[in-house]
Amino acid sequence: ASRPAYRNAVTSGSDIVKLDLQRTKDGVIVMGHDPTLKRNMGWDVCIADVDYAEILEKGTFIAKGGYAQEKILRLDEALDIVKPVPEFWIDFKRFTPDFAEKVLTEFRKAGIDESRIMIATFTRPALAYFQQKHPAIRRVGHIGEKQIKEGVGSVLAYRDKYGLWGVNMPVAQKATKPEDVKALRANGLWVSLWFVQ
Repeated sequence: ASRPAYRNAVTSGSDIVKLDLQRTKDGVIVMGHDPTLKRNMGWDVCIADVDYAEILEKGTFIAKGGYAQEKILRLDEALDIVKPVPEFWIDFKRFTPDFAEKVLTEFRKAGIDESRIMIATFTRPALAYFQQKHPAIRRVGHIGEKQIKEGVGSVLAYRDKYGLWGVNMPVAQKATKPEDVKALRANGLWVSLWFVQ
C-alpha cells in the first residue's frame, strides 16, 4: 500500500489493483491492510486511534526493496497513481455506510466510473450495503477455509444471498480444490485465489 507498490502496478500493466482502506481518527481515508502500523512501520498503534497528521509526522514504512522514507498514502493520492489500471478491488476495513459513500466520492472525483470497481471483502454488511445501495458495483465475497469445507453448495448460497459476481478463495493448506473452482465457474462465478501466508 505504498507509492512504489502502486507505481509498479501501473508500470507492470496490472489488470486489477486491490485497495485496502482504513480511516484515521480524524476520518482521513488511508491505504492499509492491517489495523495497526506495527508490521509496516514498526509502530504499534491502531490507525483508527491516530490523526492523519500524526501518522505523517511519526510513521515511516520500514525500508524494503531499495525504498526508504515512504509515508502512508491517502486514498486520493493512491487513485492519482493507479487511475490507469482497468479495475479496482475495494476492501473496507471497519466498514460503515458513511465510509463507503466517502470512498465512492473519491472515485468519482478521480473520474473513475463505478463499472471499474469491485467490492472484495469478508465483511458481509459491506456486501449487503452495496447490494442494496449500489447494485451495479460488482461484489466479490472472500471465502474462508471453513466455508470451503462446507462445500460448493455453501458458496453458491453465499452468492445467492449477496448477489455475488465472484468469490476469492484461499490456497493455504490446499483448502481450495481445482474441482471446486471449476464447479463455481460453471455456476457463473468469477473465481480468484488468494495466497496470503
